[in-house]
Amino acid sequence: MSKEEETKESLEIFAKWNGKEYKVCLKPEQTICDVKESLFHATQVLPKRQKLIGLFNAGHEEVKGRSQAEVDMIPISRLSIPNKKKFMLVGTPEESIFQELKPEEMPDVFNDFDYDPRAVGYTRTEENMSKLHNRLKTTEIHLINEPRPDKKLLVLDLDYTLLDMKALDKATSTRDIMRPHLEEFLIAAFKKYDIAFWSQTHWKWIEMKLSEMGCFNNPHYHVLFALDRKSMFPITTHAKEGKDHTHEVKALEIIWNKLPQYSAKNTIHVDDLRRNFAMNPQSGLKVHAFKDALQNREDKELFHLSQYLDFIGDHEDFTTLDHSQWKYTIGLKKPK
Repeated sequence: MSKEEETKESLEIFAKWNGKEYKVCLKPEQTICDVKESLFHATQVLPKRQKLIGLFNAGHEEVKGRSQAEVDMIPISRLSIPNKKKFMLVGTPEESIFQELKPEEMPDVFNDFDYDPRAVGYTRTEENMSKLHNRLKTTEIHLINEPRPDKKLLVLDLDYTLLDMKALDKATSTRDIMRPHLEEFLIAAFKKYDIAFWSQTHWKWIEMKLSEMGCFNNPHYHVLFALDRKSMFPITTHAKEGKDHTHEVKALEIIWNKLPQYSAKNTIHVDDLRRNFAMNPQSGLKVHAFKDALQNREDKELFHLSQYLDFIGDHEDFTTLDHSQWKYTIGLKKPK
């Protein structure tokens, strides 16, 4: 092959990671493994931790039925990747995997049991609605996968809903701090719901957690999008003891505005903090916080929640439901 012919067949692809773009130059005989090695030198994200989102079609005949190790050895020329292709790299450098969150990144917490649901009207003041409209202007939702027709939307919190972050210092991997039944829960939910995550931390931590949880490459479910703390804003709510508390909220109107196929009628927000859905209490479902992950392996909250989500999954209008009674609905608790 002449030098000119070889140049014509060479490929340039562009990976976006951590707000920057990285160019990778490849020859046809090079593999996905070579792509990951090149990106490792640029980002310090180990190849085994890298997820390449959007580089090639996951349904490509060369990829179907193959393990990740097998896919990594496929020559680029067989994957139908166009020149100048842009994709997303997901992964975290090794030294950052189990760093503790910085104090300024930790959410402010008050006693969630003191939150007064009767103060709902108080949260929709002119001031709070103005903050909502401002956040609507600044929030962008970057889809990881496309919404599916006729699916409901499940918005999930991460910390202490799905992960016990306090157990990190004693854990050997992220899987050690995952709530029991998590993968089965996500697979089951995906049958009727598009799945999104909204965490009260910064994007770099969300990316790390979802990557370590295996959420970006699970063949049985896909992540629609993820939002971080930048999409939240502070409001004031009234507690039972008469004190006012200022805290941040996850206002679902932000999602409904950007993705109008979702609304209060087909969205449910699962969180361990009731105050996080103070702006949309009708759409919120509170689970008990997951703690002591290394010992608490008998926790069945997600197992039971999966039953509830399946039960209501065909319901036409979620606004007619009372999610606070979800354990009574599936017979886990008996009415007093």
